[in-house]
Parts: sequence; C-alpha cells; structure tokens
Amino acid sequence: MGSVKFFIIIIVIFSLYINGNVLSYLYSLEDINCKCALLDERKFIIFYTLYSLILTFIFIIVSLLNPRIIASEDMYLMGVANKFLSFVNVIVTIFYLNKLRTCPCSKSPTKNLMYYMTIGAILSYIFNIIFG
Repeated sequence: MGSVKFFIIIIVIFSLYINGNVLSYLYSLEDINCKCALLDERKFIIFYTLYSLILTFIFIIVSLLNPRIIASEDMYLMGVANKFLSFVNVIVTIFYLNKLRTCPCSKSPTKNLMYYMTIGAILSYIFNIIFG
C-alpha cells in the first residue's frame, strides 16, 4: 500500500510541475508581446490548466480528509465532466499548437512538452476506446 501512495504522490507532483510550466509559458507569451501566439485558444488552455491545478488540490484535500468520497457517485459524475473538458482541451491545444508552427517568438521547450502531452492524451483516448 505504501508504494501506491508514493506513486500517487509522484503523479501529483508531476502533474503540478507540468501544469505550472504550461501556465508559465502561456503567460510569458504575453510578457514578451508575442502577438502571433496571443490567440483565443491560449485563453482556453490557461483556463483549463488553472482548472486542472485547482482540481488537483481539491483531490488531494478530499483524499486526505475522507478517502471514501473518491469512490462516490458524485465523484464519478465529476470525473465524466472532467474527461469531457480534458478532451476539449486536447482538441483546442492541437489547433493552437498548429497555429503556433509559424510563430517564431513562441519557440520553447514547454511548447514541445505541450505537443508530446497532447499526443500522449490522444493515444490514451484511443487506447481507452479500443480496450475500455
């Protein structure tokens, strides 16, 4: 059981790190006045990333205070809504990153990370459709 908790802690820390990097990158585009990257899709990705960070903190608090709530029907419905928003975020991110291909001031390792995370999410959705 201890290794499962350790694995969950590593996943949460990794999630916080990724989301923090994405937010930092998206806000830095405004700081450097990268006009070709300041698109509406960027605003949605910022919204979803903030939502994801808040949801991660809520999940941590709930799982520490009352772990039985995690298996409740309310959490199931919240999970369905989260999967839908996650899918929309993946689609928006694909369109956004495609538009940034011609934007020279948007180059960053975090942009590449967003690309690979989006590809990973798509593969995860395909895997869930085939085997889920």
